[in-house]
Amino acid sequence: MLVCTETTGLAVCKATPRQTENIKKEICKIFANNNLKIEIDANKKIVNFLDVTS
Repeated sequence: MLVCTETTGLAVCKATPRQTENIKKEICKIFANNNLKIEIDANKKIVNFLDVTS
């Protein structure tokens, strides 16, 4: 599942924590190769996204 707004996004997947970190690194690399910046917090069990806790 992927939810995005203009400046914020939330993704949920069934990957292991290690796989999630590898995915995170790949996404960061893609952004960096295109001179873009991204901040990713991975492996969270609870998040507060748009005032909705899930």
